[in-house]
Amino acid sequence: MKELISMSNEELWELFPIILTEHQKDWERLYKLEEQQLRAIVGKNIVRIRHIGSTAVKDLIAKPTIDILLEIDGKTNIEELIVKIQSTGYIYTHQPESPAPHMML
Repeated sequence: MKELISMSNEELWELFPIILTEHQKDWERLYKLEEQQLRAIVGKNIVRIRHIGSTAVKDLIAKPTIDILLEIDGKTNIEELIVKIQSTGYIYTHQPESPAPHMML
């Protein structure tokens, strides 16, 4: 079985299809849990962190994925940051058309 980290976007989309759903009240709580975890890992390097995307808008039909915008200090060591965040289960997706500091995890 192929590991998630080595799968292409197409393979991941097949494994995890996007299904739209009614707004869930629990999404805000789930975001807060992720925010706490990211603050603990990234710490002082965070400039701003926000819940964005369709799950952040009350009463909007949405894909059930919590999108988080994490803005970091320009002096942050990107390689170390990626390793730290991946250690919590996030998967770094290389975006050659939008290289670091823009990253998708």
